[in-house]
Amino acid sequence: SDKQIDDFVNVYLSLIDARMLTFIEDENGDLIGCFAGMNVNLAFTNSKEDPKTFTGSVLGEPDLYNFYFPFNSSATAEGTIVTSVLPVEQRLETGQYGTPPPMTAQSDDPTNKGVAFHNACGLIRFGVRSNNSRTLVKAVFEGNNGESVTGKYTMDMASEKPEAKITANAGTVIEMKGNVEMDGGKLYPFIVALPPTSFEKGFTITLTDANGCEMTKTFTKALNLTRNLAVN
Repeated sequence: SDKQIDDFVNVYLSLIDARMLTFIEDENGDLIGCFAGMNVNLAFTNSKEDPKTFTGSVLGEPDLYNFYFPFNSSATAEGTIVTSVLPVEQRLETGQYGTPPPMTAQSDDPTNKGVAFHNACGLIRFGVRSNNSRTLVKAVFEGNNGESVTGKYTMDMASEKPEAKITANAGTVIEMKGNVEMDGGKLYPFIVALPPTSFEKGFTITLTDANGCEMTKTFTKALNLTRNLAVN
């Protein structure tokens, strides 16, 4: 094949919770959700001037603000436990998070003290290299043992170590879609966000370019992907 995915060579902790918001881009239209006092599932939007600043309207003066990301209009909360949905599709972008992972935060004074978000997923970074120039349009991730990676999930907005836990409508495939122009011979890194999962038989990544050419790479080594763990 004229394409290959580099083998993963090491495992390391690379996420700094308080800096996760730097990966939320205004151009992607990402929103933060908030449950505060009697307010139900508010949407906070980020500033064009500063992608780390989010604004929203809150009724009254709640004692505590519970935040989650990404915002979902159908999300619900019971206490500090939010229920939302991990979608099948993520954005395909090189060198960064195409779709930032689910995160949570809690603050009694977000305006003056700020908000430190905590990642609730694990990450797998993979590199793609082609001998020839081409446009990569899709990367499909799937566990080799039918592990659940999408669907309805819960996470605790009060926890400093939240975990996205699939609870219903589970799916086994994540599709990353986009248009990434690739130069021949150059390595392009990508990141897929996944709920904490034990991939007992490894996983498979299938790539598709704009001409419909496919390449599949299967990794058979077991992987226990925990929250805040990045696998390279």
